[in-house]
Amino acid sequence: MVNIMLSCPDCNKLANINVGQIARRDCLVWFRSWNCENCGFSLEEGGEDTPEDIRKIMMCEEGSWVLTISEMSKGVSAYKILKEVLALSLQDVAKLRKDQSGCVYTGTKAEVNFYQRQCVELGLELIANQKLD
Repeated sequence: MVNIMLSCPDCNKLANINVGQIARRDCLVWFRSWNCENCGFSLEEGGEDTPEDIRKIMMCEEGSWVLTISEMSKGVSAYKILKEVLALSLQDVAKLRKDQSGCVYTGTKAEVNFYQRQCVELGLELIANQKLD
């Protein structure tokens, strides 16, 4: 979870906002919680498809994270698992196969951990690390 200050939508004073993502067994959910001490505005919201602004906040505060496939794991079955877990198109899979870095996904820490766990459950070991820019 990340705590930030943004302008309150009601009074425009700085308000405390908590944003984050939570990995459940079969889905990744996001949340945003507003609490303005000035006017009392509060709001809880969330869902399954993380809005891009939430992802950007998370990645700005926690850094970008990457999932990497080892050279030993680069078999046909590995790419079938990645296609299923990451909901990739055939063109996306073809790009991954050509990419020499082994990076198969870049995202928030919660996203990377969620996809890593799903791949492990299907028999594919991936490495999760914070991206060094």
